[in-house]
Amino acid sequence: MEYPGTHFTRPWRLFFLSLFILAFFIISPILILYSSGYRYDFTNGIIQETGAISIDILPKNATAYLNDAKLKTKIPIRLKNLAKGKYKIRLTADGFYDWEKEVLVENKQTAYIKEIKLIQKSEPQKISDNKADRLYLSNNNNYIIYQTRDNPVTFWLRDLNKNTENPIIKGTLGKNYRVNWSNSKNNFAIIYSEDFSEIYVFNAIEPDKLWNLAKEEKNKITKIQWGNSSQPEIFYSTKNQLLTIDASTKQKLTIGKNIFVDWYIDNGQIWTIQNTSSTDQLAIIKDTFGFSKVLTKINSFSNADNKEITWQILNALNNQILLKKSGVSEMLLLDQDKRYSFFGDKLLSSNFNSWWIIWTPWEITTYSQGEEPFLLNRSGEQLQKVIVLDEYNTLGLIWADKMTALFPYYFVSHNLINNKITDAVANTEKRELYFSAIINNQDGLWKKQY
Repeated sequence: MEYPGTHFTRPWRLFFLSLFILAFFIISPILILYSSGYRYDFTNGIIQETGAISIDILPKNATAYLNDAKLKTKIPIRLKNLAKGKYKIRLTADGFYDWEKEVLVENKQTAYIKEIKLIQKSEPQKISDNKADRLYLSNNNNYIIYQTRDNPVTFWLRDLNKNTENPIIKGTLGKNYRVNWSNSKNNFAIIYSEDFSEIYVFNAIEPDKLWNLAKEEKNKITKIQWGNSSQPEIFYSTKNQLLTIDASTKQKLTIGKNIFVDWYIDNGQIWTIQNTSSTDQLAIIKDTFGFSKVLTKINSFSNADNKEITWQILNALNNQILLKKSGVSEMLLLDQDKRYSFFGDKLLSSNFNSWWIIWTPWEITTYSQGEEPFLLNRSGEQLQKVIVLDEYNTLGLIWADKMTALFPYYFVSHNLINNKITDAVANTEKRELYFSAIINNQDGLWKKQY
């Protein structure tokens, strides 16, 4: 029925209804594709999938650039609907070094730039005129022990809170020494000669009460290690026994006979390498004096001169253990099911994410629990040392003539110190770097904010 004088007649109503239905079936798929991350490439005349970039770093006032175009959005930033391809990301902030990375965007994937704190620019400040050599930072970041470049060496204890320092020990001519702070956050430390004839134990709060464990123990000591408990407990071995002593009370306890190729303390459990009935097999034993368990067995070796090559335990965590072969740059990572062999001279165990960093002068290999060892870096330069700079495992790499900062998850690096430095340690909480170097013809111990 049509009303008299109306222009919106039945044919027109059918026409508009058909038009709306047609528009629905055309627009709906376009909206669905758009919301699913698809875009139409007008240049090539095709529909493409898209990806995204997510940026969340410190400091929050940093500015981000995409292909040199400044982004007005504040951090955290999420860039959606980006066509597949490579994009240059640059992050800048006043007083910090720029961070730059080429990021690959894949279809229906988000490229994350996170867990990064930019490195602060600052001038180093000289804090001591002593010609420092090796530096050792306490686990509670309150003290540094450093040795001088003299022969014999002198060991100094620096209180970082009071900004004072005093000599504590003068070494013996021609001897090499090592320093180990207690694993827990108390103030105990050990300074010992490599032949274990001198083992000085002291509390940094009362360094004048230092005592020599090597003189307290009648038998020659062959190895020494701090325990993992909150108490200042020292484990050590002689030729025949494995013992423990409380550094504060000097109370000593015999654990058992020392019949091991090597031993290591991890969370109160003693790992050992033991000979077996087979002349060419060694057993790796976990919790030797508790619920003893054979983790695996390895082959023993002899070199060309038919001299035995021994294994040393460098670290253990849960059911993983890292071994170092004596005399060569070779390490072996073991668990019950797998084993990995790779080059390595030294080990750094990060306090963040249970991350192991193994290096030689030419290579850096990393390991995280449950993953395979990963070759992080290879260089023709001579790497001297690796230190952890922050909770994101940014690394400080000491080379022959400089120090660089490496963001290992992104393979981004830049120079941190353009001077030859002897050694460095980092307070990751306050982001303070302490290092020994000659800067502007001034030799000494320096401090730098990063």
